Amino acid sequence: MTVKEICTEYSKLGNETLKKQCLNKIKITPYVPVLRKDALADIIARRTVFEYENYIAEDGTIKTRSTENVKVNTFIGYILFCRTVIEEYTNLEIDKEHFDTDYDALKTSGLLNILMGGENSIIPEEEIAELRTIIEMKKNDLLATESSIDIFMKRQIDRFNAFGEATLTPLMDVVSKKLDKIPKEDLDKVVEFAKNGGFKEV
Repeated sequence: MTVKEICTEYSKLGNETLKKQCLNKIKITPYVPVLRKDALADIIARRTVFEYENYIAEDGTIKTRSTENVKVNTFIGYILFCRTVIEEYTNLEIDKEHFDTDYDALKTSGLLNILMGGENSIIPEEEIAELRTIIEMKKNDLLATESSIDIFMKRQIDRFNAFGEATLTPLMDVVSKKLDKIPKEDLDKVVEFAKNGGFKEV
């Protein structure tokens, strides 16, 4: 059952008995293993801390990748957290491309609070709290690492190398091709002229 289907059905029901019967269609996973939480938290933390960009893959599809530039986006982090909790702890099918509409449906129907709204939520509160804690630890680790001087220096060197490869290599290719076209005896004359101090500093 999709998120939209359960939200639409739940919203139409007029009494608490029918609403409770509707909620019985949602199967809850009581515990997600800690290593799974670790992997999920890593994804959410990275999407929260780093800037991402779209690119066209070799197969022509549009994909997303990290730019490795720090640009904290707590809204994205929150939406991904909600999406992950619904995916991991319920049998509901989400709309991966447009989870914002699923979120709105869950919120307006009241199901978001029922699923993950604290001590009365049907997803175990301690599970939600543990996942949230691991995400915060991951975010703090990423920000601490990114702010270290070693990482800063490495990024500057990498950028300088990339800049050099992008600009100097094509320039050297052009110069090399031009030099190949000059007769050897002319080049010898220039070299001899330079050796004899023909180029004076102005």
